[in-house]
Amino acid sequence: MSQRISRQNARRQQRRAGGISLDEEQFAWDAYAQVAPGGHFLGSQHTRRHDQMAFYQHKIFVMDNYKKWEAEDSRDSLSRAELGDSVACRRQEIQASYSR
Repeated sequence: MSQRISRQNARRQQRRAGGISLDEEQFAWDAYAQVAPGGHFLGSQHTRRHDQMAFYQHKIFVMDNYKKWEAEDSRDSLSRAELGDSVACRRQEIQASYSR
């Protein structure tokens, strides 16, 4: 298994191990007060404060449906990870050449 896939799995497990916080901020009472019945929370201040923390975007695993995946790329996770590793290695080589 690629090291890149292993690192992503480790990060995901670390996030899960942190558990769920049950403080006032997580319950979002301020958002309920701000949004009228029938409205949506996407524009609320609470959502904007938390949108980057709430959703983890994989760099390797594709979350699209099958038809979109097939039309756009259709590479499996292992080939994506290997490509990512080769790009990372090349980046390190380039950075090393600049530091000489």
